Amino acid sequence: MRLLGGQCQDGFCFETEALEFDHRHGREWEPNRYSRLARIGQYFFDAFNSEIRLLCRTHNAVDGNVKRWG
Repeated sequence: MRLLGGQCQDGFCFETEALEFDHRHGREWEPNRYSRLARIGQYFFDAFNSEIRLLCRTHNAVDGNVKRWG
């Protein structure tokens, strides 16, 4: 999370608590099929390739609803 800036990356929100990873285009892997260490590696790989960003819980929920329901 520190690698991604440690705060919500949705415009003017500066929330630093309750952060969640947001996959910009959805993810192609299921977290529950990986060990904890493998998940950390996958998140690091996705961050390095600019596939994820940090959003606070509120903004991640709004973004997810828009993607799912248009």
